[in-house]
Amino acid sequence: MATVEQNGEPGQPAEPAARRTATIAQLRAGSEIEGVFACTRKDRLTARSGSPYLALELRDRSGAIQARAFRDADFLAGRFDRGDLVAVSGRVERFRDELQVELTSIERADAADPASFLPTAYRDLEELDGFLEHLAREVYDPDLRALLDAFLSDAGFRAELRRAPCTRSGHHAYLGGLLEHTVAVGTLCVETCVLHPRLNSDVLICAALLHDVGKLREFELGAEIGLSEAGTLVGHVALGQQMIAKLFQNDDAGVAPLLRHEAGVIALSDAGAHLIYFCDAGFGLHFLAHWVRGNGTFTLQEGVRRLTSDPARKYRIPDRGQIRAGAFADLLLFDPARVGLSGLKRVRDLPGGGARMVREPLGVHGVWVNGVRVHDGRDYAPLERGPGRVLRRYAA
Repeated sequence: MATVEQNGEPGQPAEPAARRTATIAQLRAGSEIEGVFACTRKDRLTARSGSPYLALELRDRSGAIQARAFRDADFLAGRFDRGDLVAVSGRVERFRDELQVELTSIERADAADPASFLPTAYRDLEELDGFLEHLAREVYDPDLRALLDAFLSDAGFRAELRRAPCTRSGHHAYLGGLLEHTVAVGTLCVETCVLHPRLNSDVLICAALLHDVGKLREFELGAEIGLSEAGTLVGHVALGQQMIAKLFQNDDAGVAPLLRHEAGVIALSDAGAHLIYFCDAGFGLHFLAHWVRGNGTFTLQEGVRRLTSDPARKYRIPDRGQIRAGAFADLLLFDPARVGLSGLKRVRDLPGGGARMVREPLGVHGVWVNGVRVHDGRDYAPLERGPGRVLRRYAA
């Protein structure tokens, strides 16, 4: 016979009842419970006897209930985290006029759909989808309309938009909230352009419909609406810019002729001006990974040439970019089968603990500047002074 305990103290026994799966609002004292819920609180506490136990809060759309796990607390604690959707079994008891669940098992429910546990939009999503398409048809500029069509013709994008929240706890903080907010802002812009006809309605409406697309990458759905790693690091504004930029450059067949053009130079830099948001350093490693090894647009020899002797020749920098007697020994030792870049990560190594974004090299075994090894593929070499030189002489 099950009993309920509070703060580790035994309570009164409850009468057995048939096991059932129900919403939290339907639970009654004495019923057994087995189902999937959202875990929104997880604390490891100690009873007066000195034994550990877990104090939890379980939620679904109908409400919340406190839960306790007294047996095998540490073992059970390792099977899930706060914010997970969890499969539980146990018994509902009453303690001090409040219902709570005494758990016998709990574990992460990886296959559960967060949409079943999070609040959703009251408005009809099909209707909102129709409004979105109507607003897009109000854009007549061919380039801006093509941009909108590229997003709206993507079935995956449309499905994500219907599911995404707009914020975690502010306005439209529910599934479908982003679509509802986007339609509202777009409608406001259409009406504003009617009142102020000198406004560029194509630019305004297009911007309204795409201004928050980065929020599709900013949030993660679980027991609650949480921030994704990308959302934490860079935020929805930068993520949206990346999505739009990628759309403009997502066709390798269209970009490849630009890269192959002999008048071009393979280069990318903003001199670190936006280092707190992203890191474009390592474009050469990406070039070797994607355009050489990945899709074969360049042979290894031609890819290396386009990164070394070709820019040196076009910028008229003498004795650079070639391995030959008398030239400066600027060298990169890499594994062609592994060369590439890691994902973004944040480090705090600027003055005052300031943060910046970095990427780690992959498949790199050493970097030499003027014959001095400055990096071993894992870290920088401890040098009293750098071996680099200011370029002051250029070929005629």
